[in-house]
Amino acid sequence: MQKITLTNLVSKSHLAEDHHFPSPCFYVDDGFSGGNFQRPAFQQMISDMENGGIGIIVTKDLSRLGRNQLHTGLYIEERFPMFGVRYIAINDNVDTDSSENNDLMPFKNLFNEWFIRDTSRKIRAVLKAKAERGERLGTRAPYGYRKNSETKKLEVDEEAASIVRRIFAMCAGGSGPSQIARILKKEQILTPTMYAYTRFGITYVGLDTQRPYHWSGDTVADMLENEIYLGNTVNMK
Repeated sequence: MQKITLTNLVSKSHLAEDHHFPSPCFYVDDGFSGGNFQRPAFQQMISDMENGGIGIIVTKDLSRLGRNQLHTGLYIEERFPMFGVRYIAINDNVDTDSSENNDLMPFKNLFNEWFIRDTSRKIRAVLKAKAERGERLGTRAPYGYRKNSETKKLEVDEEAASIVRRIFAMCAGGSGPSQIARILKKEQILTPTMYAYTRFGITYVGLDTQRPYHWSGDTVADMLENEIYLGNTVNMK
């Protein structure tokens, strides 16, 4: 039996009940942009559709399917019909089983794409204005600092800062990044990512809990080149 595909909103569940649509199933992609069609649940839905497991797809409106005019139109007008799937967008009054109310659909898809582009431009403008005022844009504090929970400004984290000062002192004394890394590793000093994880519960890409002291020359070199340790704020790189 083919199932009806819904998202996580109660209204669509009621629609399935009211129209006696069988076997409702929910695909939810919270936290993903509508401009991205590589969303995990969306891709799973498409896979299920291609395998013949879906007969009807229902979304709250067209923007919940996607915010890219070309791709959204391609799915609605070509891919869904290819697999015999009926598509319904409740708030936009779109139903591919009835062509009477679908004339404005391309324009609504265009507006949805414009909306996400306009939002992106506004966000970039806000970030640029903050950067021009000298405010730091980074979301995470670099090694040796911590972010004040109230002011959101950076504060010195003395425990890690002592390691940073030592790294700069060793460099000034003639030691290169690879040599410094070997010393820190031998003394079992936690790497910046491991320190952030154990001290603040923050996870970073590349976190290796199996090698907590595995300093590299590149890590040390990046710290030595980072102007933030001079007190400078560097934004919009």
